[in-house]
Amino acid sequence: MSHSNSAYCTLLTNDNYLIAALVLAQSLKNTGTTIPLCVLITVAVSEVSIKRLKYFYDEIHVVPSISGVSTANLELIGRPDLHTTLTKLNLWTLSQYERILYLDADTLVLSNLDHLFLLLSHVTFAASPELGFPDCFNSGVMLLKPNLTIFNDLTKLVEEIESFDGGDQGILNLYFSDGTRGHPMQQLLTEKENIGCTIHSWYRLSFTYNMEMHKVYRMYIPAVRRYQHEHKVLHFIGKEKPWHFPNGEVDHVENASAYYLFYGEMVKRWWDVHRQVEGQE
Repeated sequence: MSHSNSAYCTLLTNDNYLIAALVLAQSLKNTGTTIPLCVLITVAVSEVSIKRLKYFYDEIHVVPSISGVSTANLELIGRPDLHTTLTKLNLWTLSQYERILYLDADTLVLSNLDHLFLLLSHVTFAASPELGFPDCFNSGVMLLKPNLTIFNDLTKLVEEIESFDGGDQGILNLYFSDGTRGHPMQQLLTEKENIGCTIHSWYRLSFTYNMEMHKVYRMYIPAVRRYQHEHKVLHFIGKEKPWHFPNGEVDHVENASAYYLFYGEMVKRWWDVHRQVEGQE
């Protein structure tokens, strides 16, 4: 399988994450990829931002905003700002592409990822385990094949069911179940037979393709060090983002843990790419 008709994609639902989307694009360009970069945007993104996006992205697609039936579960995780992340479901409508590697705007790519597209000759959906609960996947990095049937299934779920985390990740984990006994998707189908979805499964990518970085949540630092030359994508989750630290300087903490120091080093890596972006504008 060649890389033709493939694309890297991200999503921007407002202007707040513009700098993140630009840094992501630059980090992808730094890997030497020749695969097109595309960004999905909603009408809430300003013309000024679109002009800047056009400098870094090959294609811009305006898509409708999608919200869930309730924001209650987003309140549970303290992230009511994520109410439009379900807009990500529009990825499955992009039939002009055979394969998409989606990355959240707050990710930073450290090495070339083109080889991942070859996986889709064997699987239809792939993602990395969620740091906070590895039986689920994190939807910040996803390898997928656009498919209108899947899109219709997902939008039905959004209309009928409240996402268990309030956002796209909860809905997607319900749909792309791993088939384990007692999985919520199986129970859901029993209770709501009228939805008519087919149970799918997700192919588990290495955590190195979506290393969730948070100032408080800690990774298994011995493994982080052991595989330091294999880190591929950093994902800055949570409310605090790299651009919130002026010049990439994370707060000094006395007797800081090894993980906290690692987090600070990775924020500086994001800022290194940010300075490249500034140099081009």
